[in-house]
Amino acid sequence: QTMALGVSPLTAGMISGAGGGVCQTAVMGPCTYVITALVTGGDKTKGVMAVISETWKANGFKGFYPGGSAIAWRQATNWASRQGFTEKIRETMKSEWV
Repeated sequence: QTMALGVSPLTAGMISGAGGGVCQTAVMGPCTYVITALVTGGDKTKGVMAVISETWKANGFKGFYPGGSAIAWRQATNWASRQGFTEKIRETMKSEWV
């Protein structure tokens, strides 16, 4: 079975999964950065807003994404394989059970 763009469900799943992984990095990256800074930082009196303010002053927007491209690639490949294989299995099960 092919989809509207002429790609298989496996390919469509891999493409959409990769996009989802990159989006997940964009959304969750700053949250993970701040929580990690709070947990591993030496000064336990700092709050969330202090970490955000210091990071913004020191590095701006990019400061919240250390190693961002590597994380985005990892999440993209992880999500692509997971979603792609899920769609392939779903397609196989539908054709065998229907």
